[in-house]
Amino acid sequence: MRNFALILATIVLSCDFAYSQSDNPYAEFGYEAPVMEIQKPIETHPVFLLQNRDTSSKVAWLVIDPQTQIASFYSVMGTLIGIDTLSEISYARWLTTDPANQYHSPYLGMGNNPVNLIDRTGTVTEVNKNGTVTCVDNQGTDVMQLQGDQYVKIGETDCWDEFAEHNKDGSTNSLSDGTIAIMKDATILQNTDWSGIISSYHDLSKNFSLVGLAIEESSGGLFDIKINKQISPYGPGTGRLLNGKYASAESAGNFLAGMNAAGRTDWFTFMRIAGALHQGGKSAAFNSYMTGKIYGPGPWLGENEYAGRRIVRGWNSGF
Repeated sequence: MRNFALILATIVLSCDFAYSQSDNPYAEFGYEAPVMEIQKPIETHPVFLLQNRDTSSKVAWLVIDPQTQIASFYSVMGTLIGIDTLSEISYARWLTTDPANQYHSPYLGMGNNPVNLIDRTGTVTEVNKNGTVTCVDNQGTDVMQLQGDQYVKIGETDCWDEFAEHNKDGSTNSLSDGTIAIMKDATILQNTDWSGIISSYHDLSKNFSLVGLAIEESSGGLFDIKINKQISPYGPGTGRLLNGKYASAESAGNFLAGMNAAGRTDWFTFMRIAGALHQGGKSAAFNSYMTGKIYGPGPWLGENEYAGRRIVRGWNSGF
Protein backbone atom coordinates (compact mmCIF):
# COMPACT_ATOMS: atom_id res chain seq x y z
CA MET A 1 0.00 0.00 0.00
CA ARG A 2 2.92 2.31 0.81
CA ASN A 3 4.28 2.03 -2.73
CA PHE A 4 0.94 2.87 -4.34
CA ALA A 5 0.24 5.70 -1.88
CA LEU A 6 3.65 7.15 -2.71
CA ILE A 7 2.87 6.98 -6.42
CA LEU A 8 -0.47 8.74 -5.96
CA ALA A 9 1.01 11.32 -3.63
CA THR A 10 3.79 12.08 -6.09
CA ILE A 11 1.30 12.50 -8.91
CA VAL A 12 -1.10 14.68 -6.91
CA LEU A 13 1.59 16.92 -5.43
CA SER A 14 3.54 17.42 -8.61
CA CYS A 15 0.82 17.69 -11.23
CA ASP A 16 -2.07 19.76 -12.43
CA PHE A 17 -5.35 18.11 -13.47
CA ALA A 18 -6.36 18.51 -17.07
CA TYR A 19 -8.88 17.02 -19.42
CA SER A 20 -7.01 16.84 -22.68
CA GLN A 21 -8.16 13.68 -24.38
CA SER A 22 -5.72 13.57 -27.29
CA ASP A 23 -3.88 10.53 -25.93
CA ASN A 24 -6.78 8.93 -24.10
CA PRO A 25 -7.00 5.28 -25.30
CA TYR A 26 -10.73 5.24 -24.41
CA ALA A 27 -11.60 8.43 -26.28
CA GLU A 28 -12.82 6.55 -29.33
CA PHE A 29 -15.54 5.04 -27.14
CA GLY A 30 -16.64 8.44 -25.86
CA TYR A 31 -15.12 8.15 -22.38
CA GLU A 32 -13.26 11.21 -21.07
CA ALA A 33 -10.84 9.65 -18.61
CA PRO A 34 -9.21 11.88 -15.99
CA VAL A 35 -5.82 13.07 -17.19
CA MET A 36 -2.95 13.85 -14.84
CA GLU A 37 0.03 15.85 -16.02
CA ILE A 38 3.20 14.34 -14.57
CA GLN A 39 5.93 16.90 -14.03
CA LYS A 40 9.38 15.54 -14.73
CA PRO A 41 12.66 17.46 -14.76
CA ILE A 42 12.70 17.79 -18.54
CA GLU A 43 9.15 16.93 -19.70
CA THR A 44 5.45 16.97 -18.93
CA HIS A 45 3.00 14.42 -20.28
CA PRO A 46 -0.35 12.84 -19.29
CA VAL A 47 -0.95 9.41 -17.79
CA PHE A 48 -4.29 7.77 -17.18
CA LEU A 49 -5.36 6.14 -13.90
CA LEU A 50 -8.25 3.71 -14.31
CA GLN A 51 -9.91 1.89 -11.40
CA ASN A 52 -11.06 -1.67 -12.07
CA ARG A 53 -14.64 -2.17 -10.85
CA ASP A 54 -14.36 -5.94 -11.17
CA THR A 55 -13.70 -6.81 -7.51
CA SER A 56 -12.95 -10.43 -8.38
CA SER A 57 -9.84 -9.35 -10.30
CA LYS A 58 -6.40 -9.11 -8.71
CA VAL A 59 -5.86 -5.87 -10.63
CA ALA A 60 -7.40 -2.88 -8.84
CA TRP A 61 -5.73 -0.05 -10.78
CA LEU A 62 -4.37 0.35 -14.28
CA VAL A 63 -1.92 3.16 -15.05
CA ILE A 64 -1.38 3.88 -18.74
CA ASP A 65 1.45 6.11 -19.91
CA PRO A 66 0.76 6.89 -23.61
CA GLN A 67 4.18 8.44 -24.14
CA THR A 68 6.25 5.50 -22.94
CA GLN A 69 3.51 3.04 -23.98
CA ILE A 70 3.78 1.32 -20.61
CA ALA A 71 0.76 -0.11 -18.76
CA SER A 72 1.27 -0.80 -15.05
CA PHE A 73 -1.04 -3.06 -13.04
CA TYR A 74 -1.53 -2.53 -9.28
CA SER A 75 -3.36 -4.56 -6.62
CA VAL A 76 -5.86 -3.04 -4.19
CA MET A 77 -2.99 -2.86 -1.67
CA GLY A 78 -0.90 -0.85 -4.09
CA THR A 79 1.51 -3.63 -5.00
CA LEU A 80 2.84 -3.55 -8.55
CA ILE A 81 1.58 -6.77 -10.15
CA GLY A 82 3.20 -6.29 -13.52
CA ILE A 83 3.80 -4.05 -16.48
CA ASP A 84 3.21 -4.40 -20.17
CA THR A 85 4.36 -2.54 -23.23
CA LEU A 86 1.66 -1.29 -25.57
CA SER A 87 1.97 -0.48 -29.21
CA GLU A 88 -0.34 2.14 -30.66
CA ILE A 89 -2.30 -0.45 -32.58
CA SER A 90 -3.01 -2.47 -29.42
CA TYR A 91 -5.00 0.25 -27.65
CA ALA A 92 -8.58 -0.92 -27.08
CA ARG A 93 -8.09 -4.17 -28.95
CA TRP A 94 -9.43 -7.48 -27.66
CA LEU A 95 -6.80 -10.21 -27.70
CA THR A 96 -9.08 -13.24 -27.34
CA THR A 97 -12.39 -14.17 -28.91
CA ASP A 98 -15.75 -13.67 -27.23
CA PRO A 99 -17.18 -17.10 -26.27
CA ALA A 100 -20.73 -15.86 -26.95
CA ASN A 101 -19.66 -14.84 -30.48
CA GLN A 102 -22.81 -12.77 -31.05
CA TYR A 103 -21.27 -9.93 -33.09
CA HIS A 104 -20.03 -9.92 -36.66
CA SER A 105 -16.50 -10.34 -35.34
CA PRO A 106 -15.57 -12.64 -32.44
CA TYR A 107 -13.11 -9.98 -31.26
CA LEU A 108 -15.79 -7.36 -30.57
CA GLY A 109 -15.87 -7.81 -26.81
CA MET A 110 -18.69 -5.89 -25.04
CA GLY A 111 -20.04 -4.93 -28.46
CA ASN A 112 -16.95 -2.76 -28.84
CA ASN A 113 -18.42 -0.53 -26.11
CA PRO A 114 -16.31 -1.07 -22.95
CA VAL A 115 -17.41 2.22 -21.39
CA ASN A 116 -21.07 1.25 -20.99
CA LEU A 117 -20.93 -2.56 -21.02
CA ILE A 118 -19.18 -5.09 -18.79
CA ASP A 119 -18.41 -8.61 -19.95
CA ARG A 120 -15.90 -10.48 -17.80
CA THR A 121 -16.45 -13.89 -19.35
CA GLY A 122 -18.21 -13.25 -22.66
CA THR A 123 -21.28 -14.94 -21.23
CA VAL A 124 -24.56 -14.00 -19.62
CA THR A 125 -24.79 -15.32 -16.06
CA GLU A 126 -21.98 -15.59 -13.52
CA VAL A 127 -22.26 -17.29 -10.13
CA ASN A 128 -19.87 -17.59 -7.21
CA LYS A 129 -18.78 -20.85 -5.57
CA ASN A 130 -22.03 -20.95 -3.58
CA GLY A 131 -24.19 -20.57 -6.67
CA THR A 132 -25.20 -16.98 -5.95
CA VAL A 133 -25.72 -15.04 -9.19
CA THR A 134 -23.21 -12.20 -9.28
CA CYS A 135 -23.57 -10.88 -12.82
CA VAL A 136 -26.15 -10.88 -15.62
CA ASP A 137 -25.53 -9.32 -19.01
CA ASN A 138 -26.88 -9.69 -22.52
CA GLN A 139 -23.84 -11.35 -24.05
CA GLY A 140 -25.08 -14.93 -24.31
CA THR A 141 -26.72 -17.80 -22.44
CA ASP A 142 -23.87 -19.67 -20.73
CA VAL A 143 -23.78 -19.94 -16.94
CA MET A 144 -20.26 -19.59 -15.59
CA GLN A 145 -19.15 -20.35 -12.04
CA LEU A 146 -16.09 -18.89 -10.36
CA GLN A 147 -13.91 -21.84 -9.38
CA GLY A 148 -10.60 -20.75 -7.91
CA ASP A 149 -9.39 -17.86 -10.03
CA GLN A 150 -11.24 -18.73 -13.23
CA TYR A 151 -14.79 -19.12 -14.53
CA VAL A 152 -16.00 -22.58 -15.56
CA LYS A 153 -19.15 -23.28 -17.56
CA ILE A 154 -21.72 -25.23 -15.51
CA GLY A 155 -24.73 -24.93 -17.81
CA GLU A 156 -26.93 -22.61 -19.82
CA THR A 157 -30.14 -20.62 -19.63
CA ASP A 158 -32.77 -20.35 -22.34
CA CYS A 159 -32.53 -16.55 -22.45
CA TRP A 160 -29.89 -14.12 -21.28
CA ASP A 161 -32.23 -12.33 -18.82
CA GLU A 162 -33.35 -15.46 -16.95
CA PHE A 163 -32.03 -14.19 -13.60
CA ALA A 164 -32.36 -10.47 -14.30
CA GLU A 165 -34.71 -8.27 -12.29
CA HIS A 166 -37.80 -7.44 -14.37
CA ASN A 167 -40.39 -4.71 -14.20
CA LYS A 168 -44.10 -5.42 -14.60
CA ASP A 169 -43.81 -4.79 -18.35
CA GLY A 170 -40.96 -7.29 -18.62
CA SER A 171 -38.15 -4.77 -19.06
CA THR A 172 -34.93 -5.11 -17.07
CA ASN A 173 -33.37 -2.56 -14.74
CA SER A 174 -29.86 -1.13 -14.90
CA LEU A 175 -27.77 -0.11 -11.91
CA SER A 176 -25.83 3.14 -11.65
CA ASP A 177 -22.68 1.48 -13.00
CA GLY A 178 -24.50 0.30 -16.12
CA THR A 179 -24.77 -3.35 -15.10
CA ILE A 180 -28.10 -5.17 -15.20
CA ALA A 181 -29.96 -5.62 -11.91
CA ILE A 182 -30.21 -9.22 -10.67
CA MET A 183 -33.22 -10.91 -9.07
CA LYS A 184 -33.08 -10.58 -5.30
CA ASP A 185 -31.08 -13.43 -3.72
CA ALA A 186 -30.86 -15.23 -7.09
CA THR A 187 -29.05 -18.52 -6.52
CA ILE A 188 -28.60 -21.56 -8.74
CA LEU A 189 -28.99 -24.92 -7.04
CA GLN A 190 -26.71 -27.01 -9.20
CA ASN A 191 -27.82 -30.42 -10.42
CA THR A 192 -31.37 -29.97 -9.11
CA ASP A 193 -34.39 -30.05 -11.40
CA TRP A 194 -37.81 -28.43 -11.61
CA SER A 195 -39.32 -31.36 -13.52
CA GLY A 196 -40.46 -33.48 -10.57
CA ILE A 197 -41.88 -30.44 -8.78
CA ILE A 198 -43.77 -29.27 -11.86
CA SER A 199 -45.10 -32.77 -12.53
CA SER A 200 -46.48 -33.10 -8.98
CA TYR A 201 -48.22 -29.72 -9.11
CA HIS A 202 -49.56 -30.43 -12.58
CA ASP A 203 -51.20 -33.61 -11.29
CA LEU A 204 -52.71 -31.60 -8.44
CA SER A 205 -54.05 -28.98 -10.88
CA LYS A 206 -56.46 -31.54 -12.37
CA ASN A 207 -58.67 -31.07 -9.31
CA PHE A 208 -59.28 -27.39 -10.17
CA SER A 209 -61.43 -25.60 -12.72
CA LEU A 210 -59.91 -23.00 -15.06
CA VAL A 211 -61.10 -20.17 -12.82
CA GLY A 212 -59.87 -22.01 -9.74
CA LEU A 213 -56.47 -22.39 -11.35
CA ALA A 214 -56.32 -18.67 -12.13
CA ILE A 215 -57.03 -17.91 -8.49
CA GLU A 216 -54.48 -20.40 -7.14
CA GLU A 217 -51.82 -19.28 -9.63
CA SER A 218 -52.10 -15.66 -8.53
CA SER A 219 -49.71 -14.22 -5.98
CA GLY A 220 -49.75 -16.28 -2.79
CA GLY A 221 -51.83 -19.09 -4.26
CA LEU A 222 -51.22 -22.81 -4.07
CA PHE A 223 -49.52 -22.94 -7.47
CA ASP A 224 -47.37 -19.85 -6.86
CA ILE A 225 -44.30 -22.04 -6.36
CA LYS A 226 -41.84 -19.14 -6.22
CA ILE A 227 -43.00 -18.24 -2.69
CA ASN A 228 -42.83 -21.79 -1.32
CA LYS A 229 -39.63 -21.76 0.74
CA GLN A 230 -39.30 -25.54 0.67
CA ILE A 231 -39.30 -25.49 -3.13
CA SER A 232 -37.81 -22.07 -3.72
CA PRO A 233 -35.55 -21.24 -0.75
CA TYR A 234 -34.23 -18.13 -2.54
CA GLY A 235 -37.63 -16.95 -3.73
CA PRO A 236 -38.30 -16.13 -7.41
CA GLY A 237 -34.55 -16.20 -8.11
CA THR A 238 -34.12 -19.85 -7.09
CA GLY A 239 -32.52 -21.61 -10.04
CA ARG A 240 -32.92 -25.24 -11.05
CA LEU A 241 -32.75 -27.13 -14.33
CA LEU A 242 -35.82 -27.06 -16.57
CA ASN A 243 -35.59 -29.12 -19.76
CA GLY A 244 -31.81 -29.20 -19.35
CA LYS A 245 -31.26 -25.47 -18.80
CA TYR A 246 -31.26 -23.35 -15.65
CA ALA A 247 -34.49 -21.49 -14.98
CA SER A 248 -35.67 -19.32 -12.12
CA ALA A 249 -38.61 -20.23 -9.86
CA GLU A 250 -40.45 -17.35 -11.55
CA SER A 251 -40.03 -19.03 -14.93
CA ALA A 252 -40.83 -22.48 -13.56
CA GLY A 253 -44.11 -21.13 -12.18
CA ASN A 254 -45.00 -19.60 -15.53
CA PHE A 255 -44.19 -22.89 -17.26
CA LEU A 256 -46.45 -24.70 -14.79
CA ALA A 257 -49.28 -22.22 -15.43
CA GLY A 258 -49.16 -22.90 -19.17
CA MET A 259 -48.99 -26.67 -18.67
CA ASN A 260 -51.95 -26.63 -16.26
CA ALA A 261 -54.15 -24.71 -18.70
CA ALA A 262 -53.36 -26.79 -21.78
CA GLY A 263 -56.38 -28.73 -22.99
CA ARG A 264 -58.84 -26.82 -20.78
CA THR A 265 -59.53 -23.94 -23.17
CA ASP A 266 -58.11 -22.30 -26.27
CA TRP A 267 -54.82 -20.40 -26.21
CA PHE A 268 -56.38 -16.95 -26.75
CA THR A 269 -58.83 -17.33 -23.87
CA PHE A 270 -56.13 -18.58 -21.52
CA MET A 271 -53.70 -15.76 -22.35
CA ARG A 272 -56.50 -13.21 -22.05
CA ILE A 273 -57.20 -14.38 -18.50
CA ALA A 274 -53.47 -14.66 -17.67
CA GLY A 275 -52.88 -11.12 -18.94
CA ALA A 276 -55.80 -9.82 -16.91
CA LEU A 277 -54.45 -11.56 -13.81
CA HIS A 278 -51.04 -9.96 -14.35
CA GLN A 279 -52.46 -6.49 -14.89
CA GLY A 280 -55.23 -6.37 -12.30
CA GLY A 281 -55.16 -9.44 -10.09
CA LYS A 282 -57.98 -11.87 -9.34
CA SER A 283 -60.84 -9.43 -9.93
CA ALA A 284 -59.51 -8.53 -13.39
CA ALA A 285 -59.05 -12.22 -14.25
CA PHE A 286 -62.64 -12.98 -13.25
CA ASN A 287 -63.89 -9.98 -15.21
CA SER A 288 -62.00 -11.14 -18.29
CA TYR A 289 -63.40 -14.64 -17.91
CA MET A 290 -66.98 -13.34 -17.67
CA THR A 291 -66.89 -10.48 -20.19
CA GLY A 292 -64.02 -11.28 -22.54
CA LYS A 293 -62.20 -8.05 -21.69
CA ILE A 294 -58.61 -7.87 -22.95
CA TYR A 295 -56.04 -6.12 -20.77
CA GLY A 296 -53.19 -5.72 -23.24
CA PRO A 297 -51.99 -6.10 -26.83
CA GLY A 298 -50.98 -9.38 -28.46
CA PRO A 299 -49.32 -11.72 -28.36
CA TRP A 300 -49.29 -11.75 -24.55
CA LEU A 301 -52.58 -9.85 -23.97
CA GLY A 302 -51.40 -8.12 -20.79
CA GLU A 303 -48.68 -10.52 -19.72
CA ASN A 304 -45.04 -9.62 -20.37
CA GLU A 305 -42.64 -11.41 -22.69
CA TYR A 306 -40.50 -12.84 -19.87
CA ALA A 307 -43.53 -14.72 -18.53
CA GLY A 308 -45.19 -15.31 -21.88
CA ARG A 309 -42.36 -17.24 -23.48
CA ARG A 310 -42.32 -19.70 -20.55
CA ILE A 311 -46.09 -19.99 -20.50
CA VAL A 312 -46.21 -21.00 -24.15
CA ARG A 313 -43.57 -23.69 -23.58
CA GLY A 314 -45.53 -25.05 -20.66
CA TRP A 315 -48.70 -24.98 -22.76
CA ASN A 316 -47.02 -27.00 -25.48
CA SER A 317 -45.76 -29.50 -22.89
CA GLY A 318 -49.24 -29.97 -21.48
CA PHE A 319 -50.63 -31.80 -24.51
